Amino acid sequence: MRQGTAESYHVFVRSWYGPNGEPLPGRKTTLARRCTYAEARALCEEYRREHNPGRRSWKAEFERE
Repeated sequence: MRQGTAESYHVFVRSWYGPNGEPLPGRKTTLARRCTYAEARALCEEYRREHNPGRRSWKAEFERE
């Protein structure tokens, strides 16, 4: 990952539903830090291709650091 860019992004995974199906955002699990926008987007797309979201709707996301 490139470091020292003006904008960097934190890429993470979390669930969106609790064990009983109620809406409940879960704890964030970091996949990468200090990514460019393009890198963060590519990581999320790769995660989506390789992982089934399952019953709890696990998804990769990113946010500005």
